[in-house]
Order: sequence, then structure tokens, then C-alpha cells
Amino acid sequence: DGSFYGFRARCSEIKEKEFLGLGSRIVGWELVRDVYEKSKRLLASGKAIGVIKRIRTAAIDGWLLSRNWRIEETLNKNDRSLLRSLMRCGEYFDYRDLLGDRWSYLHYNGLKGWFKEVKRIIKDLSEDRKLEKALGHIDKKLRTQIITDLAPKNSGSEIREEIFREVIGVRRIYVRLSPYAPPTCIELGRGVDLESTLAYLMENANLATGLPFPLDLVDANVSVDRRIAREFADEVEARLLLDQELNAEDVHGEFISINPQKEE
Repeated sequence: DGSFYGFRARCSEIKEKEFLGLGSRIVGWELVRDVYEKSKRLLASGKAIGVIKRIRTAAIDGWLLSRNWRIEETLNKNDRSLLRSLMRCGEYFDYRDLLGDRWSYLHYNGLKGWFKEVKRIIKDLSEDRKLEKALGHIDKKLRTQIITDLAPKNSGSEIREEIFREVIGVRRIYVRLSPYAPPTCIELGRGVDLESTLAYLMENANLATGLPFPLDLVDANVSVDRRIAREFADEVEARLLLDQELNAEDVHGEFISINPQKEE
């Protein structure tokens, strides 16, 4: 349930912190290392795929940018939203078919996210040099982020490179499992056969959600009563409304947009 390395972002913020565990204290770095190593073993087992339900990636927009470097010609939608309009039930999309093997979808997603910075760097270059320079710059930024989040302090260059390649090397595809739901985003574990995975997903899809049945069963059986989340959100909202410095309409608007548990 989720990306193999979806926990990675901002791990650097807890590396030096201490947390109270069951009868002991644990340093943040120990927690990061433990989760990373377990995720790495799971990915390498050849027995797992990841199903990502919340998508922010805009690598297709990044690819469009790389064609003409004009931000106004992008579509300003995440990849799943775009693919929903293009894919029929039973079809799949592999980033590698569009982007090639050298640069990952994370690089093209970064091209969209850091475009103002990239545009400044490539503005005086010839057209045939812009893409290489732009993606090389994104590569450095991704490398810094990933190493800062996951690499041990004072680690050598080989360890840092291994961690970076591990994270960006995860293969990601989209599969349209239902005509009534958007494509499902899938990460393939190492050695997992694509054709077998697609066949399994098509045979075990929930047409209502467009997700594999096992994931829906987990969601149904391992969950918190929705009333708890709703009551908590209501309490926070009520306390904010007591603050005379805040606009009541703005508070209501913020909670409607971020809290799917609340009734419309």
C-alpha cells in the first residue's frame, strides 16, 4: 500500500531527533535506516508490487516542457489525471516507453517542479544542449535530496551512489483496471514479471475502485473508524473558529479541501 520509498521525503528532519519507544529511546536515524533496509529487502524479494493511490507526479508535463520549454503549453495535471483521458480499460502505460531509460520519471517530474530555476540555467544554451543541461541539474538536486534523507552521516561516495540509484531505479507504470475509475499507479519490485503482474491485476480488480482487491480488503479490515477522524477535524476546526484573527469562511474552506472524511 504505497510507494516502496514513499517515506523518504523529509527524513533528514528527524535524523538527529530522539523518540521515546517501548521502554527505550530511539534516534531518528536508526528508524530511517531500519525502514529503508526493510523496504529495500521487500523490493528485492521479487514478490511485491506497490500500489500508489495518491498521485502528485507530473512527469508527463515535464516531458512536454522538454519539447519546447514553454510552461504555458503544459497541461497542469498530474499524470494519472492525464492518463485517465487517454487509456482504455486493460491498457497500461510505462514511463520508460515515453522517457527512455537514461532519466527516470522523477527527473522529468523535477523538470516541472523546478522549471523557473531550470529556465534560468538553460536560457543562453543552444537547443541541442538544453535538455542535457536541464536534466543534469535536476539529477544533482534529486541526488542531494535523496542522499540527505537516507544516507548515513559521513558515508562514502559508493554508499551514497547506491542509495541514490536504488531510489530512482524503481519502475513505475499505470494500469487501467476499470472503466469507472482512473488508472492505478503500480511500482514493480525487482524481478517482478510485468506480464504476470498485469494478468493478475486484471483478474483481481475491484471495478468500483479500480484497485486490486487485496488492497481494498486491507483498507476495509485495517482502518480507523471514520467518525474518529471526523470528530478530530471538527474539534480542530472549532478551536480555529474561536480565534478572532482568523476569517471563518477561510477556515471552513481549508477544511473542506483537505478533509475527505467530512460530509459535503
